[in-house]
Amino acid sequence: MGAERNIGIVSAENAVPYEEIDSEIRYLVKLINSFEGIRTVFSCAGHKETEETYVSFIAESHADLQRFVNAFPFLGWRSAIVANRFSWTAIYINVALDADANLRFDLRLAGEPRHAQRVMLEDVERALSGALVTPELSHPSCPNCASGRSADTERYSR
Repeated sequence: MGAERNIGIVSAENAVPYEEIDSEIRYLVKLINSFEGIRTVFSCAGHKETEETYVSFIAESHADLQRFVNAFPFLGWRSAIVANRFSWTAIYINVALDADANLRFDLRLAGEPRHAQRVMLEDVERALSGALVTPELSHPSCPNCASGRSADTERYSR
C-alpha cells in the first residue's frame, strides 16, 4: 500500500456560507479551508463560558492532513500560573467515522479562563496564516528531531 491513502471525500459543491459562521471563529474557518485538501463541515465558537471552540473538517489525503496539522503551534495541553491564577490551553484533534464511513476530524480549542482560549485562538490563526504564506516554515521541529529546536525553544530562548 502506498504512503498516501484517501481518508475522506471532499467536494466543492457550494461556497461556504461564512456569514452564518460564528464571528469569533469565522477567520479560523476561512484559514482552514485555505489549506489544500482540507474542507470544514461544521463549527462552533462555544457560547457558554466552559464550552470549547471546535471545527469539524475532512481531508482528502494523509499528506493534506499532515501539512495542516504541522501548521499548528502545538498540539496537547499547556498551563501556566499568571498573577497567581492557574491558566491552561489545549489544542487537540479527535477523529470519528461519519455516516458514510469517511474519517471526520474535530479540531478542538479549549482554555480556562476564557481569555486564555481566545488568546490561543489568535496564536493558532497566526500560525495557520504563516503556514499558508510560507509552507516550508510551518511547525518547527521538536527536540527529538535533527535540529534540536522546537517552537517553545524559539519562543522562550530570546
